[in-house]
Amino acid sequence: MSLRCEVLRTYRRVLLACRRLPAEEQPAGLFQARHAFELNRHLADDGAIRASLAMAHSQLEGLAPVPPPRPPASSSVLSPSPDLSSSPSPSPSPGPTTDPTPIE
Repeated sequence: MSLRCEVLRTYRRVLLACRRLPAEEQPAGLFQARHAFELNRHLADDGAIRASLAMAHSQLEGLAPVPPPRPPASSSVLSPSPDLSSSPSPSPSPGPTTDPTPIE
């Protein structure tokens, strides 16, 4: 994987981690993440870039796992299906019915 791809992948992971923060902390987290990547935008040396990536990875690992945000109450969530195993099965139909009226 190219170094550019690794930087972009790490940036995406950082932003996703910020989205899992509590709502009141998200704006500050997003600002800090963008600011940190902007400060290192000028880096051209592969070693310095890798060191910055290693630091970002260690900070990501240091974050406590936070469950993903719950969907808003207004979203349409399907209710669980009823347990059909306890309901009686329908009786089989007597078969096709024939209409005695001739078709013209």
